[in-house]
Amino acid sequence: MRKIIKLPLQTDVLEQLKAKQQRINNGEVKPKFDPSPRQRRIVTDSLLQAQKKLCCYCECAISQSTVHAHIEHFHEQSDYKDKIYDYDNFLLSCQGDIANDTVKMQCGHAKERSRHAKTSVDYDLLLNPMEDKADLFFYNASGIIESKSTEKADIDRVEYTCKRLNLNNPGLIEERVDAIERIEVALRDLSLTEQKNLIKILLDENQDKLEPFHSTIIDNFIFLLE
Repeated sequence: MRKIIKLPLQTDVLEQLKAKQQRINNGEVKPKFDPSPRQRRIVTDSLLQAQKKLCCYCECAISQSTVHAHIEHFHEQSDYKDKIYDYDNFLLSCQGDIANDTVKMQCGHAKERSRHAKTSVDYDLLLNPMEDKADLFFYNASGIIESKSTEKADIDRVEYTCKRLNLNNPGLIEERVDAIERIEVALRDLSLTEQKNLIKILLDENQDKLEPFHSTIIDNFIFLLE
């Protein structure tokens, strides 16, 4: 899970969102997230840029289209009504497989309390992509997320996050393995110098768009640059 550093939101839109939140806080309107099309587009574009066109949780490829992504509230709207229009609470999450069964559901949609026996999120355990602890994930060669740390508290957070977001579901594991195998094939006939150059390009954080499953690539190929 990459740490996400937010970009400043367009000033007029930020002020409009704050005004909407104030109306909720004052009890003037029901606590519901209902931005205008323009507000949604500008927020989505800002998050896409910050996240390098990757889902905030699983790191699959996403786009501006709502078919591929949605504005995610890290702190659920049902739990934090005072953060419904808080830009600092926004991320961009993939849709998961919302047209299919719950086994394939993942990320923001999987986090909803309705999918966990109506149990609210434990925010002390759930890893936040906007915080430093986001780097506790280790993506092994089998496509499974483990904890980089041996501390029990860290292991608990990794395990809870993977369970709550369904990040170790078979579909995602397979996609991570596929990403690893594609790069292994690309490296096969290259010299060591060429291999290093390719990995440098794939891992370059200055790109507008990162390779899907970026952290998986780091954990499995960074050794070539060490």
